[in-house]
Amino acid sequence: MSFSRYVNGRREIPVEIAYRLQIQFAYSAIWICLGEGNKKLSKSFTDGLTPKQLATVAEFEQDRILLHRINAVGARDLIERIVELKKRDQELLRITFNRLFEKKSE
Repeated sequence: MSFSRYVNGRREIPVEIAYRLQIQFAYSAIWICLGEGNKKLSKSFTDGLTPKQLATVAEFEQDRILLHRINAVGARDLIERIVELKKRDQELLRITFNRLFEKKSE
């Protein structure tokens, strides 16, 4: 995977990488992934936060980005229907999904 694919918009930047850039250089992970909001954060945006609070912020940002992506492809109604399934049916769906998208061994 080359960096140019990210720069040219042919591949989405993984949230984990965006969050690392946020921590290291104070660029907003939301801005990196979605192009929304402020580009730069205050250099001291993490000052005074505990590791647990930082993890909570990271999880919130990941969820926000994921929800944006789900909405962008029109899959929100599908996800809502899956959530409403009985536990047994969710497990059957999970098994079926895993079989359909099985990772090929290299």
